[in-house]
Amino acid sequence: MPQPGSAAPRPQESPGQRQGGWLELLRRPEGPAWPGAMRFRLVAGERQLPLIVLLIGLSITAVVTEQNRSLNQQAHERIEAALMGDVSDAIAMKLRKAVDTISGVAGLFNASRQVNRQEFRKYYDTLNHEESGLEGIQGIGFTAFVPTSERQALTSRIRAEGYPDFTIRPAGNRPYTSAIVYLEPFNLRNQRAFGFDMYSEATRRAAMDLAATSGVPAMSGKVRLVQERNIGVQAGVLIYDPIYRNDPIGLPQGPGQFASALLGWAYAPIRVGDLVEASLQSVNNPDLKGSAVLVYDGTRAGKGPLLFDNQKLHGTDQLRDPQYKTIEVAGRSWLIGIQLSRQLMAPTGLTTNLILMAVAGCLASSVAAMSTRMLVDNHLATQDALKLAEQANNERALAAVVFESSPQGIVVTNDRGEVLSANQSFARITGYSAAEVLGRTLSLLKSGRHEPNFYNHMWQEVKDRGSWQGEIWNRLRNGEVRRHELSITTVNNQNLQTTNYVGMLQDVSERHHTQEKIRHKALHDQLTGLPNRGLLMEMADQALARAEQDPDRHVAILFLDLNGFKPVNDLYGHAVGDEVLKLVGRRLRGAIRTDELLCRLGGDEFVVLVPNASTLEDLQSFAGKLQQVVALSSQESEQPIDLSVSIGIARSPDHGVTAGQLLTAADYAMYRAKQSPLTPIRIASEEDSRGDGFSPQDLATASQGSKDQDAA
Repeated sequence: MPQPGSAAPRPQESPGQRQGGWLELLRRPEGPAWPGAMRFRLVAGERQLPLIVLLIGLSITAVVTEQNRSLNQQAHERIEAALMGDVSDAIAMKLRKAVDTISGVAGLFNASRQVNRQEFRKYYDTLNHEESGLEGIQGIGFTAFVPTSERQALTSRIRAEGYPDFTIRPAGNRPYTSAIVYLEPFNLRNQRAFGFDMYSEATRRAAMDLAATSGVPAMSGKVRLVQERNIGVQAGVLIYDPIYRNDPIGLPQGPGQFASALLGWAYAPIRVGDLVEASLQSVNNPDLKGSAVLVYDGTRAGKGPLLFDNQKLHGTDQLRDPQYKTIEVAGRSWLIGIQLSRQLMAPTGLTTNLILMAVAGCLASSVAAMSTRMLVDNHLATQDALKLAEQANNERALAAVVFESSPQGIVVTNDRGEVLSANQSFARITGYSAAEVLGRTLSLLKSGRHEPNFYNHMWQEVKDRGSWQGEIWNRLRNGEVRRHELSITTVNNQNLQTTNYVGMLQDVSERHHTQEKIRHKALHDQLTGLPNRGLLMEMADQALARAEQDPDRHVAILFLDLNGFKPVNDLYGHAVGDEVLKLVGRRLRGAIRTDELLCRLGGDEFVVLVPNASTLEDLQSFAGKLQQVVALSSQESEQPIDLSVSIGIARSPDHGVTAGQLLTAADYAMYRAKQSPLTPIRIASEEDSRGDGFSPQDLATASQGSKDQDAA
């Protein structure tokens, strides 16, 4: 029993009662420990708590939704950029194929100046049988440049070939005229162009002039082909490659010089729609289906220069957000436009799932607010619920960032490079599932093709700049080595300390292989497989750059020209001549060291680059060895031939400090050796080094003299 006047003892309180005691005090009509103002503020805070929870929930939903929308937008841009790369590469490759085809026609005329109609048709039939890239090319042909004085003679000659209705169209007297003489396949469509004067039309004439004065193929602007009628009309372009009457010392500078220098043009009419459709068939990208592809002539979009529009979107409000890229082929620019299908991800990043997620977030926030109101008397339960909600939101945000549906492989590591998670695209690209790489570092993908410093420099750039992007060779789970495009980005906490690395990769092996094949073809001679002038100059520049750092290092060029080769072609034909050139190339390649480079410049001219040359006497001995190799090569031929070689030698810095100077000096020295059969090996003189040892007329005379000696 308590004593009168003493306070009654307090009963034992449970933890829940003790933690919720402040709410209990609010329920007391009087509480000596809580002044009225404090009690009012707590009650007001209790009433505002559901609203605060609702605002927090809506804010989190807005942030997460915006993050996902932004990621979706970035994914749309990446997919569109990847599709743009595939489509533009395919179209550029198809156009370059067309250019190569026309260059082959020009090569036919250069090899045999008199090409009759039967030979031209046989060449086309062979090309059409062997090549699979002629889709979109309306045909291949030859248009002659016809001086005014020769128009009647040309008309009579072709009528005598069995074409009595042949005439040069359009009629009328013009200062300069051309006429389509050969055009295969000679079907009904192409027969409409037979005899047409393409030089009479301004757009075609501009491309023909450019090709003739530059010496390289040129593509015209947008035209309507003569072959077209009023049904299924497509935009057209033409590619021209000049054919000269003789090997000119200089290119003609205008139409006034064409009559004496120009035989005509090899050309191809192209229906752009057919060519682009054929290009798209080679694109292995599922995102192409339903996407819009537009092609414009030039660098600006517009109705006038529009060449191709597979979805008919140009000029409509459906063409909202295309991505553009310019390609350059045969001196002409094309603008490629891509707009992804609306069945794919929207450019704004909004998706049905994202909208549903936002609605669900709003509903969840409302439920959380009502639950907070209902459970406000239980502070601990409310606190736990908020923690769980925060944890769930963080987990959803991390899942949305890392495992967003993407065609690229994505992997997340900790700051030590140990894998925390990887998506399905990573497993598809590398062959390693997420379970197999969990906790391991990505060094398991090392291919062994890179120097150790490659990885050191890569990670140093990641640390310095926060990211790295480039191409890398990786070894897959099955042991195959593939080329990947990789980007690495650091993730920092609020104290700017790195907590994670995010890697994104995609397989670019096929694109890399295609680029390597194109580069090899551009830098190697098609007949012998030897490096050509382009690769020679590139390697010579590199060798000279190294020589600048070492005064004791010299770079030498040996210029070789075969004697007696012209009779081989005259007696046995060009096929035997080609085999002789390949035989000589193989034997010369076997006679040089691995650090030396053998090139074929064309015809019967070869060049040896010696990047670490010794004395001039040693170079002369080396040239003598090459002489013996050429002589032995002629003995190995199946036909009785007699070959020798004239060799000019130039060495840096005695005869030049650039690749062009050395090549010119060696060339002049070779011509001097050509003129003196008793001294077939000549070291460049001071005149050769200055480049004034021969005038252009002297070189032409020396060249003709060497050909006469070969024929003797």
